Amino acid sequence: MTHGGESMKRILTFLSFLVVVFAYAESSQAQDPRPIGVSSTSAPVQSRYEIIVTTSRVRAVLKLDKYTGEVFELARNKTLVKNKDEEHAWQRTKRLPNADKDEATNEVNYQIYASGEYGIYTYLINTGTGATWILAKEAGKEELYWYPLKHQ
Repeated sequence: MTHGGESMKRILTFLSFLVVVFAYAESSQAQDPRPIGVSSTSAPVQSRYEIIVTTSRVRAVLKLDKYTGEVFELARNKTLVKNKDEEHAWQRTKRLPNADKDEATNEVNYQIYASGEYGIYTYLINTGTGATWILAKEAGKEELYWYPLKHQ
């Protein structure tokens, strides 16, 4: 085999390798684009409600009203459960006021971002105004609340 033939063979082998790598990367991305350790429903973009499971520092199952920004935590709280056969109920989480403009609309206006497997925080954002909160839990208490993040 000539020197030129060997070079061409190496180039073709390298290009074949790249095609396989990119095909694998594309199929991995297509399976689940969410960060590792974050789960949510695959609700339509314009749906009003969505369920998010966080695995950050504050672990929770949350239900978000994407119109109003109200967030509920799935809780095992006997005062919320009305029927003896029920174990869980949705408990509204407290959201402290934000200095940024924050208003509900009749369209999708809020989103929860839960960082991946090793992430520390979960955020609630008003996608129209940018008002943002971080999910927090007071030491020694079970209730979650949303603490506002301020712009500098």
